[in-house]
Amino acid sequence: MPPGRPPYRAILVRDAGGNFVGRLDHFLILDALLPWHEDEFQIPMLKRAWVSEELVRQTMDNLALLHEHLSDICERARSIRVGDLTSREAISIDHNVPLLAAVRLLVEHQTPSLLVRYDDVVVGVLRLSDVFEHLSDCILEGDDDSAA
Repeated sequence: MPPGRPPYRAILVRDAGGNFVGRLDHFLILDALLPWHEDEFQIPMLKRAWVSEELVRQTMDNLALLHEHLSDICERARSIRVGDLTSREAISIDHNVPLLAAVRLLVEHQTPSLLVRYDDVVVGVLRLSDVFEHLSDCILEGDDDSAA
């Protein structure tokens, strides 16, 4: 990144043909390193049995603290492939959507970025840090038309 620009926090993942197949970010990586996964502990089944998701997660976290060590997590990380981590469910916007609509989506979904699509093809990422920097510049310069 150029000096003064925030570092990337997510990357687009493409297949050998250059087609978008997903997005990879810090949360996806950390989630994969956790010692439990929903499919292993039948969390969807427990939800149907009226066990709260919060109680199940707290229990799993407590069990992990008893049995998991940082070295185990690091060892697990060595065997994880990028294709196992990518999210295809990222929020996206069309390339010609006004910036204000993008801001609303960023806030509504509490996401650090949005995928930008052109004719249903992912062509880029709109980062919260870039939007915030642009809006800050507009506020300081008194330019209220460019963010509409």
